Amino acid sequence: MKAPLRGLFFVCLMLVTVASTFAWAGPKGPQYVPLELLKDEKTLKKAVEALTDDTKGKQFGKIKKVVIPSFIVEFRTTSSGRVVKKGALGQHGVAVNATVSFGNPDKAVMESIASAALADLTERLTAAGYQVVNPGDVTALEPYKKLTPFPSGKVTESTVKQVGFSDFKSMYVAAEGLPIYFDGVTQDPESPASPHFDGTAVSGAVWEKAGGDGVGVVRPKIIVDFVNFVGDTGQQNAKDFLGNEILPDRFGNKPQVDFASISAIPQIKIYASLLGVTRTYVKVMGNTYPDDVGSVYLRSDIELASTTTSDTLGKVEDNNGAWIFTADNEKFKEVAIDLLKEFNALMAGKAKSFK
Repeated sequence: MKAPLRGLFFVCLMLVTVASTFAWAGPKGPQYVPLELLKDEKTLKKAVEALTDDTKGKQFGKIKKVVIPSFIVEFRTTSSGRVVKKGALGQHGVAVNATVSFGNPDKAVMESIASAALADLTERLTAAGYQVVNPGDVTALEPYKKLTPFPSGKVTESTVKQVGFSDFKSMYVAAEGLPIYFDGVTQDPESPASPHFDGTAVSGAVWEKAGGDGVGVVRPKIIVDFVNFVGDTGQQNAKDFLGNEILPDRFGNKPQVDFASISAIPQIKIYASLLGVTRTYVKVMGNTYPDDVGSVYLRSDIELASTTTSDTLGKVEDNNGAWIFTADNEKFKEVAIDLLKEFNALMAGKAKSFK
């Protein structure tokens, strides 16, 4: 009888070979899209078709102006991975987990990344034919005065978690000193299940100030991770409780056991990210509600991933059983900005496709 291997194999790899181009036909998983390729309109169109999707993205085709009242980026500070080796007939098997924490997240660095990304998105939306409106001094609006803005640089539970895991935390930052506030439902990481009418009222007030009809309030939701987990599964020779390999039986058969291992590779990724747009707002019983809501987003099975890995970005080390990523923050900043520009190019290209 084959006994499952219960030990955890968690190996920190500092170098991984990655593809230099991405597959156009049915891509899944990490995608490596050189920013230079996206400057070509035909290539960008193919990338948009292959890597993005939408929920009522047509709303982008019904607006002439856009206003971005807050540009928020969620940087993971604790990330988890899991790999499972199924046993015979899908029963039993082996599962291993790993958690890595970002040891030196820098609020100023993260905010500068977000600011560069917002400037790039503004440029791309303008090039796509939209008039990008300056939201003005949001803090002067009456609805904003009712809010307690979410503090930039605060670390809290992530808005997106893998099922079965609790070890996900994020640092939230906003670009260019814009306020962090969450409108609608499932936007506030500290209270994801309740609606936030005050936040939506701010977006509605910004929409009115920008001109109302014909204006779209664009709300980015972007998740940036710092590590890629790579799993390996299979079978290997069984060992006894002393760690000695069990000898073959009298028929020469070597007992085999299932194994699963997981590696943590420093690598910047973007996933589960979108640009949401709201065309109109309505007031009911004193509350402001979004109307004509749409979004364009990365496909759920796609991760935009940097090709820069290994100790160029930083190092993953075991600190008494707690795995820590220590970043080269300047290199992290450079790579993250390039990756956010790739995301912006895809989202602006997707939005433009509805015009």
